[in-house]
Amino acid sequence: MVSFENLVFDPTFYAFGTVIVCFLTATVVIAIMKLRGSKSIEVRKLVMGTVLFALGAIVTTVGVVLLSFLSRSGEIDPFLYLQSEFLDIYFGFGLILSGIQFTVYAGGSKLASTFRALTWLTFAASSTISAAFLLNRATYAVSFSGSTMHVAQQLVFWLPVFLTSCIGLVVLPVLALRAGDSGLRSHASLFAVSILLVLVGCLKESNLIPSSGDPLRDLLVSFVPFTTGSVILLLAASRLPSSYARKLGV
Repeated sequence: MVSFENLVFDPTFYAFGTVIVCFLTATVVIAIMKLRGSKSIEVRKLVMGTVLFALGAIVTTVGVVLLSFLSRSGEIDPFLYLQSEFLDIYFGFGLILSGIQFTVYAGGSKLASTFRALTWLTFAASSTISAAFLLNRATYAVSFSGSTMHVAQQLVFWLPVFLTSCIGLVVLPVLALRAGDSGLRSHASLFAVSILLVLVGCLKESNLIPSSGDPLRDLLVSFVPFTTGSVILLLAASRLPSSYARKLGV
């Protein structure tokens, strides 16, 4: 007998993952194409920020989907699955943080260097704390249901994710409000919306948004925001200008 998970949940999960990666790949391609004919340093920084953001999201999505496939097929230990998944997420969000930083650099802020140092220090600290718990199985809360082992996803594992999201949701709206160029203002605003949608999905995945009890509904609550965020990022890439009429500044 075919289970609900095999018939509906898994195909939906993999379909979402495929669609997200396609949107993100298109974002990378379109952003790189914007470099043609552009000699603006500011535009190059925006392109680099967009590419790094999209690559970070691709790394995260592909890693999660592949590891989930291995886990569901019984090819990987539940503990190793969880550890590998979050280490992949940390790497991906490190790239996303780099993308946010390059976007801030494009604004020409005098505080860009200080911002870079502070954000990397806090990201490194949060990743170290999370990894210390993640790699220490003695800190896990484990329950058994029949022959199934459930490994709890502790909130501490999500620190780097929430930190990166909060950084983006603070600095990008400020950059948009203070930008002297409409192109930068629009780009920073779209970036902020994309990060907000990613955060909503992560809040569901971390169970800070409680489960509805319906696996498919929970999947939609997580992956509809993720997918919409990738569409917004693609829109931001497509609207990148080839040059600016005047120097950017905040």
